[in-house]
Amino acid sequence: MTPSQKTNADFSALLRARNTLYWVVTREEVRVERAIIEAAGAAKFQTRFWDCATGLTNETGGPVDPNMLNPFPVLERIRNDKTRMLYVLRDIPAWFDPQIVRMLRSLARSLPVAPLDEARAIVILTPRSEVPPELAGHATVIDYPLPARPEIAEILDGALGSVREDIRAAATPTNGAREAAIDAAVGLTAEEAANCYAKSLVTTKTIDPGQISSEKRRVIAREKVLTWYDPEPRGLDAVGGLELLKEWLKARRSAFSEEDPARGRPRKREEPHGKGHRDRLGHAAPTLGPRRAPLEVRGRERGQHPKGARRRRDRGAVRALARRD
Repeated sequence: MTPSQKTNADFSALLRARNTLYWVVTREEVRVERAIIEAAGAAKFQTRFWDCATGLTNETGGPVDPNMLNPFPVLERIRNDKTRMLYVLRDIPAWFDPQIVRMLRSLARSLPVAPLDEARAIVILTPRSEVPPELAGHATVIDYPLPARPEIAEILDGALGSVREDIRAAATPTNGAREAAIDAAVGLTAEEAANCYAKSLVTTKTIDPGQISSEKRRVIAREKVLTWYDPEPRGLDAVGGLELLKEWLKARRSAFSEEDPARGRPRKREEPHGKGHRDRLGHAAPTLGPRRAPLEVRGRERGQHPKGARRRRDRGAVRALARRD
C-alpha cells in the first residue's frame, strides 16, 4: 500500500467516524480531488465542490449552482442540507473573516449530531498548512503525500501511452533507464512529473532521466526551500582508493534496484532460513536445516523437568570423575 492509498483509507475511516471538518494540505488539486471522491464513495458520501469562479459543482465538474460564488450561501446550504454529502471548499481560506470562521466553528459543532443519513462533512482544500487558531481544535489536518514510485510509474506509462505507437517503441526506456526516469521524478507532484515526461518526449523523442532531473532542479529552485546539487558525473571514479568497495558495489548494483531484472517485478524479502533460499543476487544459500531446541525445552517435551535434567547430567559427570580416580 502506497502512502497515498493509506491516506485515502484513513480519510474514509474518519468520514465513517463522523469527523466533520478536514484541513487537507496539498498543491495537487486534481489528483487529491480524485482521491477524495474515491474515499467519500467508500464511506457512502456524495461529493460537491465549491470555488469562487465556478460556484457549486458535482463530482464530474457539472454545475449544481453556478451563481453560488460567495462562501456565505455555501455554508448556509451545508447547514440546511439533508443529504449525506461531503463539501470540498477550494478557495475559502482567502475569505476568512470573523463571520466565516464562526460559521465553520458552528458547523463543526452541530454536524456530528445530525442523523446518519443526513451526515455532512467539510474539506478545506489548500496548500497552506497554517490552520487558524479558532479552527485548530475542530479541524483534522491531513497532509496529503506526494506520488510514490508506483504512482510515478503509472504517470510514466500514461505519458508513453499518449504518443504514437512508432514513437512509443523508440521512447520506452530499457536497461535500467526506466528506474532512473522514475527516480528522477520522485518528489514532484503528479502534474509536474507528467509535464517533465511530456517535455522529454517532445524534445528528445525519448524518456531522458537527465532532462527530467534538470526539470526537477528548476521546480526545486522555484520553491526556494532546497538547494539542488547535480550528481557527480564521474560516479565512483570520483572517489580515490577503496577499490575493493567499488568492485563490491558494482557487482551488486542490481541487488539495490527496486525490480528484479530477471523477472521484471518488485523484489520480495526472502526468509533467512528454508530450503531453496536464494540471496538478492540469485545465488543459492546453504540450507541451515531445523534449529535444535535448547536442552531445557527438549527435556520438557519428553516430560522431563529441566532442573531434573541438569541434576542427572551433573550426577553423571561426578560418576565419570569417580571412575577416572
